[in-house]
Amino acid sequence: AMEAADETMEATDEEAREAPEGSIREGFAEVLPVGREKRVDGKAEVFYNPAQVFNRDLSVLVLATFAKVRAAEVEERQRKREQRAQGSGKPAPAESSRSQGLLVLEALAATGIRSIRYARELGNRGAHGIRRIV
Repeated sequence: AMEAADETMEATDEEAREAPEGSIREGFAEVLPVGREKRVDGKAEVFYNPAQVFNRDLSVLVLATFAKVRAAEVEERQRKREQRAQGSGKPAPAESSRSQGLLVLEALAATGIRSIRYARELGNRGAHGIRRIV
């Protein structure tokens, strides 16, 4: 497990060196720059608030923790259903696909970096991750 983590860190370090100029890198997410750095009115093409990095770090951690707690609750509920079904002699109900991961609404995304981080850092964990980001 540590070797895999080391390999991930090496790949991440290598990717950081190859990142295009002007790209935004945060966690496992990278937002590439668009064609122009500034619009005619002088504003940035993409709004990115670097002061919120800590907030986004916390969001990823909280969502990961919530996903684990939620998965444990769903698993416990399924186990109880199976026990009740076994006691009554009926077949156990199948696990719902809705119980596989979280559905996240990211309504106020600007660059979308929080959503990208959710997908990259939590996306491939089955019940402990993200099923869909809307």
